[in-house]
Amino acid sequence: MESPQQKSGFIENCNWEVVIQCPLRWESLDETDEPGVRHCFTCPKKVYRCESQQELQHRVSEGKCVAFMYSENEFLGLITEIET
Repeated sequence: MESPQQKSGFIENCNWEVVIQCPLRWESLDETDEPGVRHCFTCPKKVYRCESQQELQHRVSEGKCVAFMYSENEFLGLITEIET
């Protein structure tokens, strides 16, 4: 599977790089009491499902693990902003 930054048009004006791409699927993560948040049993971190580009930008800026759909694929992992 291609990573998000390898897909053209992934995010407008993308200035990010993938730090960790998780091989797990959203459905396999442990549910939490928080809507849109699951717990990874492997790295034990919270993973935030992002439904919009704005939400993704917000979670990336916080240094959170994210899950989102792109080009009919699912991505789970940690993304960081590239310093320019």
